[in-house]
Amino acid sequence: MRLFAKCYFRHPSDPRDRLGAELRFLTFARAEGICNVPEPVAADPDQGIALFRQIEGRRLRPEEIGADHVRAAAVFVDRLNRAREAGGDLPRASDAFFRIAEQCTHLEGRIETLRWETARRDGPLQREAAELVGRIATAWHRIRGEIVRIVDPAAELPTTQRCISPSDFGFHNALLTDGGELCFLDFEYAGWDDPAKLCCDFFCQPDLPVPLRYSGLFIEEALKSFAPAADMLAMRAAALFPLFSLKWCCIMLNPFLPGGARRRRFADGGAESERRLRRQLDRAAEALDRMEDGRLGLR
Repeated sequence: MRLFAKCYFRHPSDPRDRLGAELRFLTFARAEGICNVPEPVAADPDQGIALFRQIEGRRLRPEEIGADHVRAAAVFVDRLNRAREAGGDLPRASDAFFRIAEQCTHLEGRIETLRWETARRDGPLQREAAELVGRIATAWHRIRGEIVRIVDPAAELPTTQRCISPSDFGFHNALLTDGGELCFLDFEYAGWDDPAKLCCDFFCQPDLPVPLRYSGLFIEEALKSFAPAADMLAMRAAALFPLFSLKWCCIMLNPFLPGGARRRRFADGGAESERRLRRQLDRAAEALDRMEDGRLGLR
């Protein structure tokens, strides 16, 4: 039996229990017969290390992503949520909020933190990042009013309409096996969440982008178990797509923050390079343009 070890990032400034969240999610999923996920073998919470059975497969290439892959991802979400009554012990997903007002406050906090950090540092990349943060802030000022006219910002999403989310879900966290099955990985942030966030994040994550033309397919398939509220939840996701797009623009600029740089050095095993900062700036700018030009489609 081949195994792989995973070391989980830990730092006093970030108290999230990544190992615990992943193991609880995997225990839930496998108990419900969902086996296209890693199989835990052993864990040492004190050291922040876990062992899993090796999954033999490869990452999808961007040009390969098609309707069948998107449908498989949506079916995975649907299967998780058909069993959601058994998931009561799962934690909240990372950055999970059930009022739009809280999502707005969270995004505004990210923007202000980036504005402060990029403004107080010197250098061409930092100045360019500060300019981009200004564009993000301007876009948010315009978009916020549109969102609160569509969705009541103070209304709390009912518990019956909350989803079990893999979180940070996308093909960047999936392997295609030799048998053609997609296996999904990396559930450090998983738990209960707003279905709108899950759907929007799937199309906002930048590592292996999913074309927006598949958004109607994904949303319809992923939210089937929420009928008769599925149509309302789909419209909520479409309305909130600009908000989550801007949040992802901010996430892409995390390497310009001290905490984000620490986590990336842990993941990469090396110092933050100017090449990576340049790449993240370009990604964030492209995501902002994409948000301006596109919307989630509904079928």
